[in-house]
This record gives sequence, C-alpha cells and structure tokens, in this order.
Amino acid sequence: MASERMGARDYQVAFKAAHLGIEALGTRYRPRRVKDDTTLKIAAAEEQLAAGRAEEAARSLGESLRLRIDLYLRRYPDVQ
Repeated sequence: MASERMGARDYQVAFKAAHLGIEALGTRYRPRRVKDDTTLKIAAAEEQLAAGRAEEAARSLGESLRLRIDLYLRRYPDVQ
C-alpha cells in the first residue's frame, strides 16, 4: 500500500502505511548476527515528516520497510 500511495503522491498516507508495515514486522525480522541500521533511518524519516518534508520522509521510510522485509525473508526463507 505504501508504494501505491507514493505513486498517487499521497505521501502522508504512504508514510503511515510504511510505518504500519514496520510495526507489523516487529523486532524479530533480521537474521542473527546481521546488523541493521534502519532504526536510525526511521528516526530520520520521522524528523523529515515533522519538518514538512513528507515526500522525502515517505521515500526514506519505504526504503527502510523494504530493507526490513528483505531481512525478514532471509531469516524466514520458508515464508516465500
């Protein structure tokens, strides 16, 4: 849904959808011994949104969601 809303230039909803996706993945999304820096990127996206840069924030948060999904699929390969 986040990417659909980006295409429609509905950046606030895209941000919210990406945020919900990140929350749904929870904290057990990455394989053991894999470092993940998306927490800092998520915080930066939230600051961008607060500063009125919704498009940039939505893109950044969407990228973090995609990275976490990729890590999730590496941790749980049977899900694919």
